[in-house]
Amino acid sequence: MRKIWIIALTYVRLAFTTPITLVMAFIMPIIFTAVLGAAFSGNPDADPRVPVLAVNEDGGAMATVILRRLQDSAVVRLVSGDELPATRAEALAAIKTYRRVLVLPAGLSETALAGEPVAAEFLVDLNNLRTDAARQEILAVLVDLNSALSVAQTATAQAEAIRAFAAADKKAAFFQNALALAETALATPPVTVRAETATQLTVLDGNSQSSPGNLVTFGLITLLASAIVLVEERNQGTLKRLVASPISKSTLLMGKTLGPLLVGIIQMAALIAAGQLFFHVQWGRSPLALVMVVLAFDAAAVGIGIFLSTVVRTSAQAVGIMIAASMVMGALGGAWWPLDIVPKFMQTVGHFFPSAWAMDGFQAIILRGASPSAVLLPTGVLLGFAIVFFGLGVWRFKYE
Repeated sequence: MRKIWIIALTYVRLAFTTPITLVMAFIMPIIFTAVLGAAFSGNPDADPRVPVLAVNEDGGAMATVILRRLQDSAVVRLVSGDELPATRAEALAAIKTYRRVLVLPAGLSETALAGEPVAAEFLVDLNNLRTDAARQEILAVLVDLNSALSVAQTATAQAEAIRAFAAADKKAAFFQNALALAETALATPPVTVRAETATQLTVLDGNSQSSPGNLVTFGLITLLASAIVLVEERNQGTLKRLVASPISKSTLLMGKTLGPLLVGIIQMAALIAAGQLFFHVQWGRSPLALVMVVLAFDAAAVGIGIFLSTVVRTSAQAVGIMIAASMVMGALGGAWWPLDIVPKFMQTVGHFFPSAWAMDGFQAIILRGASPSAVLLPTGVLLGFAIVFFGLGVWRFKYE
């Protein structure tokens, strides 16, 4: 075991002795995080609410109440302007322009006044966290309105049971007054409950995307570089000489594997600390969940690096493949931009790479404060990548 650690620590020492390695491992990721974080954040003075086009086919009192509530929303911003689609068909034809459309169908107010639940249609062309937030806000407005309608219906029925209304317009006026009182009462309930949760939900901002994204991208570059080292040592005869020394092949290979793993852990720990210190990224509330994803990604990348060292002959080839593989996996795996903004088939393609599963794990931790059980899937898949590629690498590995 001592020999394994000597080989591994020698790799770590050599990895961090050259200035270019230190720059690529620590300085460049921080610079890219700052630049891309600012780019993803957009204009800080812009309205942060989620834009939603509202199509009012009803035109009645209930539709007016719904739109009034959404206009006051801190989550949804109703799209305004000239020549907006006025019907569901027109909105559906322009869905790729507006992305999120709320349709208040004809007869909505009449249905509500008859005591039936209020329903609307939410059409989307883009499913992501912002769309989910808008959907939940619209649902909350409809639930509140349905509650007020139920109270008003009950009050009207009770009043009618005591003394029948002289005319239909009197009943309608009573119902409208009861509805207004119910809305006011529900908006300011006499008893409130304060709830605290052990998990968090954070809106995906620029730094919450760029910090884990650059950790994954530059982590791949650093870890796949193990392929270059192994190819150079094989071509220079270093591996052959080591095998001839009193060191078993298994000890040598374990040391050459543990070294890159330690380098990756050091790099990722530093970048996570920088993300939290400089960019205020909240890396979750469960250190164990974070450690699970980091170690699994580290192992997967090292496994791929060992496998790559068996399919190239020269250091130049190893450098080219390492850079290409890091860039492709970073881009397609959601490290450069959120996967939920690309088409479904591209999301599927992205998950053929470990980078996508690592981003799934990191964003679950950052955005939802995921527990260890919540990151079991990405962690398990990453360990699967590690086992498969490490196994293939060991099977193909040549010491000379």
